[in-house]
Amino acid sequence: MKTLFKYEVQEPIKLYILTFFSILVSAVHKVFLLKQMGQFISSSPLFPLPRFFVDMAQFNGPLYFLAAIFIPFIVALSVREERDEGRALSIYALPYSKKAILTIKFISNFLLLVSCFFVVHVLVFFLHFSETPEAAFKSLLAGAPFLLLFYAVVIFYMLSVSSFIAVSSPNMYVAILVSFLILYLPALIGIRTLLPMTSDFLGVSRILFPLSLMSFTAYIIMGNWRDVK
Repeated sequence: MKTLFKYEVQEPIKLYILTFFSILVSAVHKVFLLKQMGQFISSSPLFPLPRFFVDMAQFNGPLYFLAAIFIPFIVALSVREERDEGRALSIYALPYSKKAILTIKFISNFLLLVSCFFVVHVLVFFLHFSETPEAAFKSLLAGAPFLLLFYAVVIFYMLSVSSFIAVSSPNMYVAILVSFLILYLPALIGIRTLLPMTSDFLGVSRILFPLSLMSFTAYIIMGNWRDVK
């Protein structure tokens, strides 16, 4: 299992896409920072940084849009592409159960995505407020626990929904399109109970987390039931 996990984490195409996505996320974070009052000409903090450190993720609509495109793409590559191209036969021929393989794929994607989102977020924040590194560091210590919780809940939700759709879809392209539509629909029509980018994130989490668990369970059941061909 350790070898399979290492393969999933180090898969080259997945890492290339993560790198490209990191550039886009950096740009989105930077635009968010520049749009805030007083940040057009200064990189010095003009308001409470710990709150602002979290706001970069919690109230950044374009970030959610990118995630709704990118996460289904990563999942489709990991779960669906190998089945479309016939490579899944060699992977699922390993001496592990389908459930174990599907779980490893999910965990590896989850860890990669949480790490990517969090690291890019911190780097952009520190670079923007480079004139006051002490204040930026204090903001990191104050805001990191909630930020990690935020990214973990959001990514778990989006990843579980995308994984279930990917393993249920006829091909990779359908999986990406349907996943994006389902994940981004709440933002389009204003269903705040399914939208993480809100001031009532903890309240929304009480809905998103059970949905995530149900989607993850359905993903394992469907993936275990369906033929890998």
